[in-house]
Amino acid sequence: MKILTFNAWHGLDGKGTLSHGELESPLVRACRLERQVRKLAECAPDLAFLQEVNPLGKRLPQLARALSMEAVSQSDLSGIKIWGKGVPANLSSGLAILAKDELRKLEGLRLSGSRWSFATADFSFQLSETRYALLAELRNSIMGRLLVVNAHLHHGLEPNASLLEKLQRLFDDKVVSAAQRNEIVKLMGGARERRCGEGRRLVDRIEKLAPSYDGVILAGDMNADPESAVIEFLRSHHLVDIVPAGINTWNKAANAHVFQLSESFQLTIPDFGIAPLKDILRTHEARPTRLDYIFMSKNLSKRVQSVSLFGHDMLPEESISDHFGICATLH
Repeated sequence: MKILTFNAWHGLDGKGTLSHGELESPLVRACRLERQVRKLAECAPDLAFLQEVNPLGKRLPQLARALSMEAVSQSDLSGIKIWGKGVPANLSSGLAILAKDELRKLEGLRLSGSRWSFATADFSFQLSETRYALLAELRNSIMGRLLVVNAHLHHGLEPNASLLEKLQRLFDDKVVSAAQRNEIVKLMGGARERRCGEGRRLVDRIEKLAPSYDGVILAGDMNADPESAVIEFLRSHHLVDIVPAGINTWNKAANAHVFQLSESFQLTIPDFGIAPLKDILRTHEARPTRLDYIFMSKNLSKRVQSVSLFGHDMLPEESISDHFGICATLH
């Protein structure tokens, strides 16, 4: 059984109300999405977890037909939409699980965001970032009934020792004020706590459902380093991170072309118009790390034969996303 998780990249800059800025021309985007289909077909996964499928309603049926797979989905970032029309006009992003075996959606679980927000295939109301997980049941002839979960956690810089040290140095050199430093630290701490809250809500739901299944697979873009608080939390709740150390799915040096396109993407932390501060924030944002994960229940993790990157073996200008994916093979 081959399992893939992959952030398909919406290609937007996150700025604007009526529509978001597009980081690619329509032709470049169309060519990239065609390459995605070819690369996914070449990988031939039995089970795929996709994030940032945009527009979800149009893109997912195309992928399901091209790959001859069943599919379930959950809208996550879509703004305000009525029958799929609204603002931002070009953002109707979502989560998808595709499978060659029988697949049934259980629920779309809101992990964070306003309690008044909602997102469905046709209607949504979101005035700010809302995060979801997609839970489904997979019936496999060998492994039985599996609980499969796709998650995309909050995007926001998380403090680490290196970044905090550089920030303190800017303060010591009077480049940033105490108020500016404290605001940045507070925002990063808030991002960390939001992801931890999302992790707690996710684990709580998984633990309630898991006893009815023969195994659990949780995959997706966690927007967090392997050493981060939310990843440690997931590992502490009987979920095995099957990806070896040293596999980086977020790597500017290896994915330079797309990272160059993304330079106008809005940072989640203010730089106050201070060039040295912007430099350290951008450098931290682009650091080589792993943001994408495949977790499994212990019984399934024992079946893992191999784990490798997906989408990394292409010419830079032919890259298919800002993330590399992860592919795992189970016996």
